[in-house]
Amino acid sequence: MKKLLFMFLCMFFVSVALNAQQITITIGSATVTSGSQVTLPVTLQGLNGANAIAVGDLYVAYDTTKISVVGASLTNFTPLAPEVDWITNVNWGRGIIYLGWMSGTLNDVNFPNGTVMFNINITYTGTTPTDITWDPRTYFEGALGFAPNINWIGGTI
Repeated sequence: MKKLLFMFLCMFFVSVALNAQQITITIGSATVTSGSQVTLPVTLQGLNGANAIAVGDLYVAYDTTKISVVGASLTNFTPLAPEVDWITNVNWGRGIIYLGWMSGTLNDVNFPNGTVMFNINITYTGTTPTDITWDPRTYFEGALGFAPNINWIGGTI
């Protein structure tokens, strides 16, 4: 009887683990020459169902010796999180782009996998590759609390 119960519990936990959706937020990468404007999409994976979100603070970190935010912009916000729902500052702090978001309906939003949340438009001024990364303060939150175990993937120019 104990073996049977153990087997059912193992199968249950394995099925829960297999159904758990990995959340991945990715900043795109590009290859450009120095002085070029570059557009980097921010893509979402797994922010739906139980992982739907309603609030987020995003901090994008960059090397100020290789990237210029003069004339920078944030564009093409998904209709699921329109620009009006955001507070943004492309020059929030030295080497940080800040984006604060709250769902206009104050309800969790289900983002289909592969959704481009917005584009980051910056100028590459370097001569060697550089990373665009997520600052550790970055988070998303939904009705169930902070979205756990997010895989934050930065980009490279």
